[in-house]
Amino acid sequence: MGTGEVPPRPGRSREWVREGAWLAASIGAALLAIIWTLRLWDAALRIPLSPGGDTLPVIASIKSLITNGWYLTNPDLGAPFGQSLYDFAGFSGDVLQWLAIGAMGLVIGDAGLVMNLYFLLGYAFIATASFLVLRSLGASRPSSFALSVIFSMLPYHLAHGEGHLMLANYAAAPAACWLVVRIARGMPLITRSRRTGWRHFITTTNAGTAAAVIVTGGTSLYYAIFTIMLVAVATAARGIAAASWRSLVPGGLAVVGVGAVLFLSILPGLAYRWANGANTALAVRTPIESDYYSLSLGRMLLSYSGHRIQTLSDIGNAYAANSIWIGEGDAALGTALGATFVGMIIALIAFTVRGRWPASERAAIARVAIMGTLTAFLIGTLGGVGGIIANLVSPQIRAWTRITPFLAFFCAIVLALAIDWLRERPRRARWGPAFGVALPIAIALAAVLDQTSPTNIPNYRAIAAKWNSEAEFVSRIERLMPPNAMILQLPLHGFPESGPVEKMGDYDQLAGYVHSTDLRWSFGALNGRPTAWGLAVLDMPLPQLVRGAAAAGFSGAWVDRAGYKDNGVATIASIRALTGPTRSVESEGGRLVFIDLRPLQRKVQRSFTLRERQALAAQVVTPTTTTYGDGFYGEEQQDGRTWRWAQRTATLSIENRSDRTQLVRWSAGLNAAKGATVRISAGNRTLFSRRLSNGSARMVVAIPAPPGVSEVTVSSTGGRIAAGSDPRNLRLQLLDPTVTW
Repeated sequence: MGTGEVPPRPGRSREWVREGAWLAASIGAALLAIIWTLRLWDAALRIPLSPGGDTLPVIASIKSLITNGWYLTNPDLGAPFGQSLYDFAGFSGDVLQWLAIGAMGLVIGDAGLVMNLYFLLGYAFIATASFLVLRSLGASRPSSFALSVIFSMLPYHLAHGEGHLMLANYAAAPAACWLVVRIARGMPLITRSRRTGWRHFITTTNAGTAAAVIVTGGTSLYYAIFTIMLVAVATAARGIAAASWRSLVPGGLAVVGVGAVLFLSILPGLAYRWANGANTALAVRTPIESDYYSLSLGRMLLSYSGHRIQTLSDIGNAYAANSIWIGEGDAALGTALGATFVGMIIALIAFTVRGRWPASERAAIARVAIMGTLTAFLIGTLGGVGGIIANLVSPQIRAWTRITPFLAFFCAIVLALAIDWLRERPRRARWGPAFGVALPIAIALAAVLDQTSPTNIPNYRAIAAKWNSEAEFVSRIERLMPPNAMILQLPLHGFPESGPVEKMGDYDQLAGYVHSTDLRWSFGALNGRPTAWGLAVLDMPLPQLVRGAAAAGFSGAWVDRAGYKDNGVATIASIRALTGPTRSVESEGGRLVFIDLRPLQRKVQRSFTLRERQALAAQVVTPTTTTYGDGFYGEEQQDGRTWRWAQRTATLSIENRSDRTQLVRWSAGLNAAKGATVRISAGNRTLFSRRLSNGSARMVVAIPAPPGVSEVTVSSTGGRIAAGSDPRNLRLQLLDPTVTW
């Protein structure tokens, strides 16, 4: 060694090899467990494992990421203006996961395959994080192996699945728990080595702290907020125990670090909001939703529907049937971690009554894990801290049950240490070493069987048949249409979270985009922004809508029969009456129908001047919209009639998105106190004034609406109308109000 190099230390190298082998075994076992659970050898990995529901927006975003370079904007959805997701996905706080998916997309290129592989890799990520954290906290390799597999296979994982792809990767939970334990125990988050220069700070502790802060802050808004709350509690507890403000510094810096990473992750969404204003129509939550989506002790401990043991499944189903809890179907801990949770509560009570805890480091870590478990439970439980925040601060963070992985990992820490305690009992016996390895492996096998079910296996044949049928249908449309043709999708439907229409799912219309390569689709414009023209023309007569869409450049119409009570018969007949003889395509089974609108485009071209065509198009894609503002109460319905109540003075806002004045016609039946005078005005101009001698009348008002936003004032001179015990200030009723232009 004449070069002055330090010779390797064989003992330490062998330890690293053993450590790496156990880590690799943990990853491999987690992957084998999910492959076996889902019977993945029967799956076609280019087809989503479960393509319905929220999975379609996920695969659409992945496709947009691969095709367009990022997922927040997409020119092929929300035609003709394109889709912008900044108001919605821009606040998810999961940019690190999207960067990882983007890297995979550069290599693989197929959105379905990328999504499936990333979902499966989530098991490897979680197993890796779990194993490393458990080893760092003193658990043995066999116990860390067992608990990393058990934790990766939480029912929570498959419950969220590919529809909540980012939430299903909960590797942030072990990282957060590692921060909590170290802070609560007064263990340093930053250490220094004996090296010189900048290498002074290259230590495993520093690497762990950096990784924990980045992972918890950049993989999910929910997980970042849960981490900040848990770390803040641990920091406060440490400060009280140490009776020193200096002990608050490590935890405070951790909170700042996680918050900073989260801020950078959501910065694009914040910048878009600052530039365009808040979108008040999107993802509006109410405080009661925090109760609906909170933790339930019963659902945590009792088994779920489809458990391998029928009796346990029946018990879980009976509890669910008699519970008001809704949740996301993901709170079950499984028998191993559920029993650990109960044991932790018993131990806490017992040692508190006893007045002292065991003095070992293992017991100290277990004690912190117990406190972390209780903290997580109090944050997420029904009527807990989450509910208080929803009522006093903001209800936008509503799904507090998503703290389940954090609570579960605290349980995993205690179970791993308990297994090690059991492994050490027969240490001197001849069979002791074998027992020490067999016990955790047996517990892991039993837990995997307990936490999975044959009901987890997708119906791959049915999924592939539907997927391939839709792909063939879209392929036939592409052969018929020119590149970049715009397709009008009916029925018109909002995005996102607008709910199903008849038998059509909320996101079913994304299938067109997911399967196409060079077409543009009307569905997907974000609710609450001017580009979401579909919601503004929902009540427009179909002939006017289709003619205007043709004038705006839409070359075809996609009709989903499942979205209509009459199976789309009237809609399809009306479109064909407008187009005359034209080509069409029908999907296998007949649910989807495509009609070529180019003959209608030619009719519009011949029949209308350029200015008239522009006006037809503007009525559809840049429509004038109205908003019932201050003084109006919400819409009410009964027996097929709709109405709105108003106070003495109320305001109707009109937004004209075109570049010319539009004539808006507002009609409604009027009910007020007898002798009241109802007046409608725009600025200083009176548009309507009538005395209701018998308390009722009919109004039809023509309102000139210039480009931009204008306001119309409605007033009634009558007294308050008695409507049973209704305490509201009811002065005027608008019966069956309609607005056309």
